[in-house]
Amino acid sequence: MAPLLRPLPLLAGAVVALAAGVAALAQTAPAATVPPAAGTVPPVAAPESPRPPEAALGNGARDATGATLDGAALAVTLVGKSVRGPEGDELGTVEDMLLDRDSGEIRAVVIGTGGFLGLGERLVQVPWNKAQYDPNADQLVVALNGEEVAALPAFDYGRLDQGTVGLADR
Repeated sequence: MAPLLRPLPLLAGAVVALAAGVAALAQTAPAATVPPAAGTVPPVAAPESPRPPEAALGNGARDATGATLDGAALAVTLVGKSVRGPEGDELGTVEDMLLDRDSGEIRAVVIGTGGFLGLGERLVQVPWNKAQYDPNADQLVVALNGEEVAALPAFDYGRLDQGTVGLADR
């Protein structure tokens, strides 16, 4: 055998050994689980993904006392929904819900009105007692017509009092 070809079988053997070693390292044994000590409660695994907000829309949703909340909706699911007046006229979309920081109750809804595709849109605040969620139409109905909404002052997040928080990231 020529002197230059002698290291070739040795080199090939080293490559095979290296590949086998890498393959062996890639096959790690699963971590051993230790059973909980007697008298202790094992931790509960977190769910793989949070329940989608749509799951809380009416149909069997319950409050803390177990009472059925037919027609109820999570506040976060209302963001982006259509807002209509009492006569069915389109007024805008829900942009945010304003909550009382202490009680968690909804104080007001922020509506984006006017504009086209978000351009020229103006935010206004409507008190929650003037709004009602319609689960059949999956929209918010406010007790104001288009002229009344147009007459509302522009909403400014910078002017929220310390006791109020919005759902939307600002």
